[in-house]
Amino acid sequence: MTIYSEKNPLRFYVYAYLRTDGTPYYIGKGSGRRAWEEHRRGCRGVSTPTTSSRIVIMERNLTNFGALALERFYIKWYGRKDVSCPNHPPGILHNRTDGGDSTVGYKWKNPRIGKTSPRYNHTIFCWEHIESGICVSSTLANFIESHHIGKAVSRLIDNKITSYKGWHIKGRPVAPERCGEDNPNYNYTLYDWHNTISNELHRLTRHAFANRFGIKYYNVSNLLRGKCRVHKGWRVVR
Repeated sequence: MTIYSEKNPLRFYVYAYLRTDGTPYYIGKGSGRRAWEEHRRGCRGVSTPTTSSRIVIMERNLTNFGALALERFYIKWYGRKDVSCPNHPPGILHNRTDGGDSTVGYKWKNPRIGKTSPRYNHTIFCWEHIESGICVSSTLANFIESHHIGKAVSRLIDNKITSYKGWHIKGRPVAPERCGEDNPNYNYTLYDWHNTISNELHRLTRHAFANRFGIKYYNVSNLLRGKCRVHKGWRVVR
């Protein structure tokens, strides 16, 4: 058996991406234009060099079997940066596997999710709805999934809030909900609001303006922060 092919010189080859100092940072096996294609997808993979002089074809005219074997050889020769042992320091390659067209040797960042994860909270809480009085006993994850409620409900466990969307943990005190001017963080600053369509002009606080004209709070905040100049004809007079 031979590892070289006589039919198509560029059918399979082994390539390397070089740093500016000439050392390789990635070894791969490919065919056609594989070595010159972009390898990075989102936040995963390595970046293809911008200059063709840093893309080197190390071995060509190979069979598929031969390319896989040589890819494994070169990765083992230069070593991977994410693999080290007491007698051997880490290598110089950013490869995440040992090569050979497989995921053998890949270091999974989060191999366990859900109930198999060591961070999964198995504690059973008694969730009570304040208005209806309904009580549900379940873990945090099951409660969020079954009631389609936001993950912010986890702040109830840390005692950062006492109720969330009418739910609280039974047995814990519930602080009276304070909104509007009863809230200690209420902003009493008056702003001049001008409507470019009707030419109205009002001097109101941000909350009073939002409640009076039915504008959502985050749209009011965007007007005050300058993220948008006009919303539904309204603008802030500076």
